[in-house]
Amino acid sequence: MSEKAEKHCEANGTWELTADMNDTLTNYSMCYAFTAEKMKHAFRMFYLAISGHTFSLTALVASMVIFLLFKSLSCQRVTMHKHMFMTYILNSIGVLVYLTLVVPNNDYVNSDPVSCKVLNCINNYLMLCNYFWMLCEGIFLHRLLVVNVFNAGKTLKWYYLLGWGSPVLPTIAHAIARVKIFNDSCWMSMETALVYIIHGPIMGALTINFFILLHILYVLVKKIRNDGHHDVLRYLKAVKATLVLVPLLGIQFVIFPWRPHTKTLALVYDYVMHFLSHFQGFFVAVIYCFYNSAVQEVVMRRVQVFRTRWNQRREGERRIRAAANNRRNNELEMNNNPEMMNNDDEELNDNDIQYEVEAEIEFRNGVEIHDIIPMEIFERE
Repeated sequence: MSEKAEKHCEANGTWELTADMNDTLTNYSMCYAFTAEKMKHAFRMFYLAISGHTFSLTALVASMVIFLLFKSLSCQRVTMHKHMFMTYILNSIGVLVYLTLVVPNNDYVNSDPVSCKVLNCINNYLMLCNYFWMLCEGIFLHRLLVVNVFNAGKTLKWYYLLGWGSPVLPTIAHAIARVKIFNDSCWMSMETALVYIIHGPIMGALTINFFILLHILYVLVKKIRNDGHHDVLRYLKAVKATLVLVPLLGIQFVIFPWRPHTKTLALVYDYVMHFLSHFQGFFVAVIYCFYNSAVQEVVMRRVQVFRTRWNQRREGERRIRAAANNRRNNELEMNNNPEMMNNDDEELNDNDIQYEVEAEIEFRNGVEIHDIIPMEIFERE
């Protein structure tokens, strides 16, 4: 949110001059004032960032657990997803730490400790890793679909170097430039061209991904035309498959790179871009993990196995309780009716047979009777 500078027009049609009459008097105080509207907007952006990264972190951690737990999902593309998801996780953690421990703590910021600047460097590195791994995903997908389907990913070491190694250089360069040229408190100010040491490589990675996306779309449409099928639905599927890549590759930051100057459009821009930026990890986790058919299949299969075992266990417990209650009832009946004592051996044999049958059923179902009910319950009092 920005305010306007003020000038006063005199009755003679000239601008009001300064006290020394050498320059036009301009009031810039509103540009720097913390107005109620500015504060409200800042708090909204703050809580939007907190909620977005919290949702993203939760979804991404759940996705990583799924990828690590189900070995049947292991392949090179999933390995790429794991690394990119890890950058999202680390980036969200860094942002949440920065927003909760640094931003609200004015005393900490004003003291300008080294730890604050180190945290800034770490966050810059993690942000760069995030976008460079988006670039790795784009390059890998391009090689997989366009260059060579079978030899797209013989080795991933170059992707590791690009994703984790390349961000080191701009991070170090930015830190040195800040110390030498613009050494403000915690390096929080964005009012310096030095931020382009970080933002420049990010824009470069996103621009490359943008052209990769266009080429993938071109190849998909060309393949459809070569097949001789001009069905509109097939084109829509190709477009849909391409648009799904947008949150993964971060293309929205290239499509809408500049913030409008008008107040209303700038407000809309802030909300849309902050929402997409902070919730991007959540969208990526949903699209590439939870919405993935292979993931859904293995998860549902595991859930079905768990339900089957749980139902078997409950049924086993129910039958054992029924057998125990039946045995107790027979014993009470025999104790209260002396005439039945002569048939004691026969009844016990019948009960023993029933117990053995139940035990055999539970054993075959994988449930040990004595793991559920202790031996004492079957002993005579």
